[in-house]
Amino acid sequence: MLKAQAQDKDEIAQLLTRCFDSNNSVNYIIPQDRHRSKRITRLMEYSFDYCQLFGAVYLSPEAQHKGIGTTLLKTLLDKYDQQGLPVYLETSVERNLPWYKKWGFTVYEELDLGYRLYCLRRG
Repeated sequence: MLKAQAQDKDEIAQLLTRCFDSNNSVNYIIPQDRHRSKRITRLMEYSFDYCQLFGAVYLSPEAQHKGIGTTLLKTLLDKYDQQGLPVYLETSVERNLPWYKKWGFTVYEELDLGYRLYCLRRG
């Protein structure tokens, strides 16, 4: 896993644009016109900047489905459990729900925004 640097921003934004191309939440806020892809890229660039401002971005494209997300989530949950703090997240990807539930998350609200947005809480 590599810590992303400022010069990686364009490459990461393009990677995330492809990953979030069919994401319901992203497509809900991005107008569906000929500038759609460019707008998603701008959103990903903003997200990169925001994450760099408050933390870091790590890159490991070859590691998807190899347990990195599990390791990251477990580390975060352990930290917040020690502090007695709840963890909130949202997903519009229904197939992710069993994975989150396995980690003790429960759906506390389900929103109909023209697609389903699941709001989850743990702790």
